[in-house]
Amino acid sequence: MLPEPQLFLIFLGAAVLLAVTPGPDTMFVAANSLSGGLRSGLVACLGILVGNVGHSLLAAVGVSALIATSPAAFEVLRWAGALYLAWIGLQALKAAWRQWHEDAGEAVRPVRRTRPQAWTVFSRAMLTNLANPKVIMFFVAFLPQFVSPERGSIAVQTFTLGMTLNLIGIVWLMGVAALTGWMVDRLARARWATVALDALSGLFFVGLAVKLFLTERRV
Repeated sequence: MLPEPQLFLIFLGAAVLLAVTPGPDTMFVAANSLSGGLRSGLVACLGILVGNVGHSLLAAVGVSALIATSPAAFEVLRWAGALYLAWIGLQALKAAWRQWHEDAGEAVRPVRRTRPQAWTVFSRAMLTNLANPKVIMFFVAFLPQFVSPERGSIAVQTFTLGMTLNLIGIVWLMGVAALTGWMVDRLARARWATVALDALSGLFFVGLAVKLFLTERRV
């Protein structure tokens, strides 16, 4: 069940523009691709996909609207999400620091990077997406603008729009993962590059944490 065709076309155009605009999901996928290559980036895309399915369902049944209007719930999600992202980033920076000192004085030689477990990447992507209050508020503010009540169930239309937005975004994120993963696979043969990639990944995650922490509640 879709809204009016003309309104849906406008929605598709807006969804594409939103997808290609750099945001937390793009940074998260890029950071995981930097730390674990193409596979980690694609697994992160899957986690974000599942997280956004949850947001679409919550928006459809009205739960997201309740969370978005609750100052206490917003603050809990904001702090939890920011602290979790900061912890991930600090772990990556710690790994880069440790490897930098272990490699000091050694001859430069190829190194095999330790890639994070797929389940770890998936769960991180899903949890950080679900715990991001900014995403919740976006679904609440954006999707209802394209619903046509006269065409049937508002909940079904809201979920359909959310999934359409989700799929468009995932196609873009998979492209980001592929490009970043390709670059990592070329650079990962040098020891200095592995340290730089871990450090850059850590900075990405810490930056996401700071951005989420500074997010203001707007209703």
